[in-house]
Amino acid sequence: MQDILERLGLSDSNAGTWFGSTSLEDPNGPFIESLNPSSGEVIARVRATTNTEYEQLITAAQEAAAEWRNIPAPIRGDAIRR
Repeated sequence: MQDILERLGLSDSNAGTWFGSTSLEDPNGPFIESLNPSSGEVIARVRATTNTEYEQLITAAQEAAAEWRNIPAPIRGDAIRR
């Protein structure tokens, strides 16, 4: 199983919160375990998103929306089509 995780760019413990290419990982957030259904073995763990991280995500999304709104519609359309 470890080789599959490595090929996917994952490890035994992973950040669960991403925006763009940036990950957030509050070390105090609880883990969510992914189990092998046939054996019950823990395959990997993902850190749950905390309230602080949600606030950071909302702020980042609001800032991105404000920037996106200033880009002319034809350019936004081209970006979406690509």
